[in-house]
Amino acid sequence: MGKRQRRFFQPQIEQEVHQLLGHTIQLVHRQGYMVTGTLQAVQDGVLFVKDGRRHVHPLPLLDVEEIVLDLASDY
Repeated sequence: MGKRQRRFFQPQIEQEVHQLLGHTIQLVHRQGYMVTGTLQAVQDGVLFVKDGRRHVHPLPLLDVEEIVLDLASDY
């Protein structure tokens, strides 16, 4: 089993973000750092991502450059 990445860039994040709830994502911030964790909620343009240490990061949607989702593949 392999993995494939699905990437969501700034123009499409707002439309697709509700499909990502509960999934483990890698989020690239506009300042260049990355947050890896589970997307917990989306409220008033703010994404809440819980990392591996169970810390919740509130990140404004406008500050998100890209979201990467790893998907399992049978190829």
